[in-house]
Amino acid sequence: MKKTMFNRFLVAAMLALVCGFVPALAQKPDPQQLVELRRLRDELKATDSLRTADAVVVINERAIAEAAQQFIGLEIKLSNGTLVKLTSLDSRITTGAAIIKLGLQYKSVNLQLTGRIASGQISDGQMRMPIRVTDVKLLNGGVSGLLVKTMFGEWLKPDKWNEELPSLDFPLELTEEMEIPATQFATGNSGNNANGGEAQSLPVEISTPAYRVPLKLMLTSLFVLDKRVVIALQINSATPITVPVVEPVSNSFDALALENEIFQLGAWLTTDNDVRLRLGRNVLGSLLANIAGQQNPDMNFKLKQGRIRTNEISAGISITNYTDVESGEGQADISELRVENIADNRVNVRMSGNGIVDARVKGREFGVPYGLSPRTKFNVHDQLVPLEFLSDSGKAIFRAVPGSVLPVNLRFTLNVAGKEIGVNRSEAVQIDRWLNRVELPALLNREIMLPRKMEIDAGSNIHTTERKKLNYILSNLRVATGNDAIEIFADVKLSPP
Repeated sequence: MKKTMFNRFLVAAMLALVCGFVPALAQKPDPQQLVELRRLRDELKATDSLRTADAVVVINERAIAEAAQQFIGLEIKLSNGTLVKLTSLDSRITTGAAIIKLGLQYKSVNLQLTGRIASGQISDGQMRMPIRVTDVKLLNGGVSGLLVKTMFGEWLKPDKWNEELPSLDFPLELTEEMEIPATQFATGNSGNNANGGEAQSLPVEISTPAYRVPLKLMLTSLFVLDKRVVIALQINSATPITVPVVEPVSNSFDALALENEIFQLGAWLTTDNDVRLRLGRNVLGSLLANIAGQQNPDMNFKLKQGRIRTNEISAGISITNYTDVESGEGQADISELRVENIADNRVNVRMSGNGIVDARVKGREFGVPYGLSPRTKFNVHDQLVPLEFLSDSGKAIFRAVPGSVLPVNLRFTLNVAGKEIGVNRSEAVQIDRWLNRVELPALLNREIMLPRKMEIDAGSNIHTTERKKLNYILSNLRVATGNDAIEIFADVKLSPP
């Protein structure tokens, strides 16, 4: 009974440990390792080294190794009450595979497992990282070691583990969300009028709704490179890259040449920080398109009292013609937000939209008083809105460049005593008051729930009975632009409870 339960534990422990990126110590090349290298080389070629990926995440070995250490202390309780613990974990990432070396303790028995986790492959709607145990050692010597070998038999052989262990699977779809809070601000700017004279400021109160902008990404590649893991994502469902099946080869194959070729192909997929995130034009374009399409209207206007036209005429006597706005309402819908280019820490965006304003005006024209309710429509076409990306309190944000305005051209047409009066207004909407601090989707700011205690029931089912939340935050964060993309660099700091 104890033998059966311990075997179940070994499988459970391995499954629990591979729930994170758990790298390890390298071994000499073998035929399967050469297969891993050839496949990695072929996928880097097929994807142009991920240069066309919409998003690329590079995670340094240090961050992965530190996270892996949090698994030490994991306890698994067998159905007979016996406890088994994970006592040690050594790790390193090498080209083609992460290799794990785990120490397990069952009563006075100490076991050491070494295995490889290769780069991911898409299969059956999952990103699968093959796991292969390469060595199993019993650390107890003497008579007790012989007894243990007799007790556990084939479980001390890598082949048995490889028959039982599944691959490490990840879902292909990742859904993120970006929030833009509701805003309200007042503006008022100078304009002109068709009949000449001094133009006055038109006070306007503008309100915008809250936005919850979805971002759907698909995991397309997961590469294990030297001292780092690289993940690629696409905005749209991408057809998996077809890479020819690589059959096992002999040890005489030039592994060093393969590694050198992989080094050259992945030379740009590096980082001096713990994490590097590259967001391409398509990601930004998708976020902006979702903003433009989510709300209608995007802006609501409330006109305040103000004089929009004054015309002094001297014809023997002085006559003042004027038009005052008493009140009014309007709205605008943004139909398009389009990325024009990315450079110099800015993203230049073109905005288009349309709107309508219903005003209530009064005034005098050559002494004749009037009160009217004109309606005017306006269009905004391909207006430039410059955005800048920066770090703020450990987060990557974007905002409209301070001082950015959106010109809105209005024409009020008034018919007074059979005479048409045109009042042209060019109002400047302070777009930096709307897009003033928008956090980018938190692809990197996540929490991990680590299993701390697990149980195996009499039916060999594995249950997690206690978890620990592992939070990590980003420090030393900086944002830059280059090659038509936003680059975010940061270090990872674990903050266990």
